[in-house]
Amino acid sequence: MPELLDLRKRTSHAKFAAMVGISRPAVSGLVVRGVLPRSGSAGTWLKAYVRRLLDEASTRNDANQPGLTEARTREANAKAEAVEIQSAEKLDNILLAEDLEPLLEELREIVRERVMAACEGAKTEIEGRYRVVLLNEDLADHLKRAI
Repeated sequence: MPELLDLRKRTSHAKFAAMVGISRPAVSGLVVRGVLPRSGSAGTWLKAYVRRLLDEASTRNDANQPGLTEARTREANAKAEAVEIQSAEKLDNILLAEDLEPLLEELREIVRERVMAACEGAKTEIEGRYRVVLLNEDLADHLKRAI
């Protein structure tokens, strides 16, 4: 059974290495790089070491999986939108496409009739003012195809 360490006291590199499962030279490297304070207790070292592991893990996730955060954001947005749609449907605030189609068709007919009436009025005015005769294909046929 491994030796228990008093986290309030200083410990050796070898004992700390055994406690966290790394090599003694790795502990020395952490001290040299300032990750572990030179005069810290075993508890201070453990906190610093765990903090470093957490920082590395979050950095690794960010660097190696940049799309993961975006994918999670898209997923969360999609779920939120689905909930909003369900709520709106419950409140009858959404028009379904099949309910909207007849209204749009009626609107298209009204617009078509008004545009064609305006075309006929413009044709009559142009013919009277300039004493010319315009054929339907000169104007109306183009408008019918556009509508």
